[in-house]
Amino acid sequence: MSTGIKVAIGLVLLCVLACAGLVLGGKMWFEANKDDLLAMGERAEAEGEAFGMGAAQPGCVNEAMRRVDGCGELDPLCEAEVGIFIEACLQVASPTPGFCDGVPEESSIMDSATWRLATCQNLGRGGDEACGRILGSVQKYCRPS
Repeated sequence: MSTGIKVAIGLVLLCVLACAGLVLGGKMWFEANKDDLLAMGERAEAEGEAFGMGAAQPGCVNEAMRRVDGCGELDPLCEAEVGIFIEACLQVASPTPGFCDGVPEESSIMDSATWRLATCQNLGRGGDEACGRILGSVQKYCRPS
């Protein structure tokens, strides 16, 4: 067997082991933290509902953007918490005429990206990737699958 084939086999095995380690590590982390994650989700939902009871739909978006500002650069758990908040908030907030006008379905990739960029720009958050991710919740609300 040539050296090149041995190296290729070694790299494939290394990748398989690394992936297995990541999956196992992720499972262990989730098992150790599932109660905290559940509590975080329930708290975010309750806060979203409470805030939404006294707000119009744009207020939910503004509050979600304020909250996401407190998330770190790459903090997916914090952004998930904000996503749960805004989804709960929008469900109970006072409907605002025209709120969903022009909101594309998430499955329409180009329209979705264009809308998110423009909406974040209009919110004074141009270039803010977290803004675009949070707006996905607005799309889910306005254009449920």
